[in-house]
Amino acid sequence: MLVPDITFAEVDEPPNRWCDCGHIAPEQFARGGPDDVLQPTRFFRVTGKVAGQDIDRVICEPCCVIVNFLAARKKKARK
Repeated sequence: MLVPDITFAEVDEPPNRWCDCGHIAPEQFARGGPDDVLQPTRFFRVTGKVAGQDIDRVICEPCCVIVNFLAARKKKARK
């Protein structure tokens, strides 16, 4: 059975909407892209191993989108 390297679990908004990536997250986010309706920004606890190091962070939805985009791009470049 495959075990994921990283897991994402939705959590409550942290104090002051602080993202562990180092910024205050926006109050709203257009999940479907720039033409979509703004919705409250969600936060996710990200846990697992990256480059041999354990991670356990709470990051905002926009950062999750960026991280997933970069990971897909990196994976595509390796092929």
